[in-house]
Amino acid sequence: MLKINKICPKCNHLENSLEVLVNCSRCSAWYFLDDFIENCKENYNIQSFLRSTGEDLKILNNIVKKFNWIFDEKLELYAFESTSYFKSTIHKNGEAGLCTYSIKLDGTWTKNNDVVDYYVGQTGKHPCIRFLTHLLEDKKGRGNAMIYIDDLKFYPGYHGYLERRKKELLMEKVYLDQGYSVYSR
Repeated sequence: MLKINKICPKCNHLENSLEVLVNCSRCSAWYFLDDFIENCKENYNIQSFLRSTGEDLKILNNIVKKFNWIFDEKLELYAFESTSYFKSTIHKNGEAGLCTYSIKLDGTWTKNNDVVDYYVGQTGKHPCIRFLTHLLEDKKGRGNAMIYIDDLKFYPGYHGYLERRKKELLMEKVYLDQGYSVYSR
């Protein structure tokens, strides 16, 4: 198999990888190869990500299997397969939890006529699986503007909605304090 040279969209470091999902060795940004996302959009007809049908789940599991190295328990953060690859949960040191994440946008997506620099969210899935769903579902046009995962924060254990939202707002504040425009739910 040929290694693919890919320039990291955050730090311009040249990565040489066999993977469709890359975690930059210099700046830790996570990103998918553009061709991989385009191929998924062209070749798979997924009806729903939130309420996946049996057929949708089969397709999504097959897509996630293409970057199944995220299931390696030796990694600091890894996906733990629950009922399927797609529905895997995020783990660290054997403990489930949630991640807040920030995704850098390319400047083409606006909210209330303002250009948004970063999208901040939180998930109990591995953030790369959540990032993939953002890129593929794209109902609001935001997915086409997403470039890479800039930052991840892991919080062990169960967290109710208000606690999850507080953690999301903490990450959002970091970017707002730096003068960036941020969108979160």
